[in-house]
Amino acid sequence: MSRRWIVIETGSNQKLVFQTNKQRLNIAASRLIWCVGFEWIPEAAQAAGVSAEDHVVKASGLGYLLATQEAGRRIIEAVTTRAVAEAPDLEIWGVVGDVDVNEDLSNLGLALGDAQRRLSQWRIDKPSSITRDATLPYTQLCAFTGRPATRYVDEGDRGSAYAASEGVAKLWTQAEDARKALVKRLSEGAGDSSLVEAAVVTYKDLQSGDGVANDGWVGVLHADGNGIGDIFTNLRRVESGSELRELIRTISETLERCAWQSVTNAIETIAGGATHDDGPPPTNWVLPILVGGDDITVLLDGRYAFDFSSQLADEFERLVNGEPVITETLELIALYQKEWVESELIPRATAPERISLACGLVYTKPHHPFSHSVDFAEQLTGSAKSVKLEGRSALDVHVLHESALRNLDDVREPMVFEGRALWAGPIVLGREDHPRHKKHLREAMRLMRPNASDDGQAPIPSGVLHDLREALTTGSSADLNAVKARATEVAVGRGYESNLTMLLGEHLEPTGGPAFSRLLTAMELLDVNAEEK
Repeated sequence: MSRRWIVIETGSNQKLVFQTNKQRLNIAASRLIWCVGFEWIPEAAQAAGVSAEDHVVKASGLGYLLATQEAGRRIIEAVTTRAVAEAPDLEIWGVVGDVDVNEDLSNLGLALGDAQRRLSQWRIDKPSSITRDATLPYTQLCAFTGRPATRYVDEGDRGSAYAASEGVAKLWTQAEDARKALVKRLSEGAGDSSLVEAAVVTYKDLQSGDGVANDGWVGVLHADGNGIGDIFTNLRRVESGSELRELIRTISETLERCAWQSVTNAIETIAGGATHDDGPPPTNWVLPILVGGDDITVLLDGRYAFDFSSQLADEFERLVNGEPVITETLELIALYQKEWVESELIPRATAPERISLACGLVYTKPHHPFSHSVDFAEQLTGSAKSVKLEGRSALDVHVLHESALRNLDDVREPMVFEGRALWAGPIVLGREDHPRHKKHLREAMRLMRPNASDDGQAPIPSGVLHDLREALTTGSSADLNAVKARATEVAVGRGYESNLTMLLGEHLEPTGGPAFSRLLTAMELLDVNAEEK
């Protein structure tokens, strides 16, 4: 019998995972989405007689299979029925493509495009899972989601009890297993699994409600690969048949493996580096929430967030671009796109020479709504993508002092002084031949607050930095010039004189590219970054 593409996908994942600040629910929801792609769909496919070869893509919350129309419907029915029973809040749907795949797979790409269009349309047409939860006047509401509550859940030793919806109650009991599975997956690629075990927030802290907190700041990191979309968009245009099927499978598996390994490597590097001067490794400082393909979301103790983000990008870029299937596919797509440009089929080539990572990192207070923090971090990721055409990984960062839930553009609109942006991002990572490279920001931070190894250098007084900040954010050019002149005069003969001179000369108004300043970003990171404390 003829086969068709079967595509099953979860949606509104961020909403499900970050609907509450309760980190035990965050990690349980993330694990649930992972199980859909790596357990639920494979089990249903096996029961329907689909071969491992025809289960083309396994990813978190996603499955692509080749099966008969009847088998495909059975698989979708099994998975969605299971979701209703075990994960009532999960948005999940699937489609059977309309196009029969030829025996020689010659129309595999065409059929895949049809199935993806059907999937997108069905997402628009399907009713939301929230319509199952009618709220009546006498209904007690869930303390976390606002949906009708069906039972109470408690926090063990703390004795706190909460009214919970059915979906929340299911997740509540899965947090411990989810945390164990997360540590196990991270430890598979670890050189020292004890560092990973110590770094990831313990179940006890998840249970008590503390989780990743740090008395001051929490870092919320969102990272997204640059160039991955170009690969999958163009893949079915440059390959066909069994070669296309194997490429889709291999690239998906490669990205999944590299994403997890890059998170593990970054944890080990930061934890191991912190032991050099500070005694034992730090504990309870990281909680990877979403890791899949080129999409990564992590909660971090603010003291380690910047270094972790930078290290993650370095590791991901190194690992992915070290995979022959990625580099060879990029070369193939670039070759075809060159021909398409010459034939005027497309205006310009879009495929990058190498894969890079765009990162958005927002620092917030522990009780700031995670849903807004993640959305804000995604906007910062979009800003970081402005340098992706240069083939560079980048990080944009913002310390969010306000409790208002505004978007990035609104927050940054007033942060301009005489046409100069008062933030350092996007901060370029990896290659150092760029005026926005992270080494320049780190230098500004060291000038303000020298390391213990910088003999004879005194920190710039906080009063001077405060005056500079005030002049930049509320003053005029005349005010700034007056502050600079006064600070420079007072610094003569003091231990920080050379540092102040270099800070004002090289970092207040850096040269190269659009006008910007590193001062405010450096000041803010000093408050939350462990290395500089």
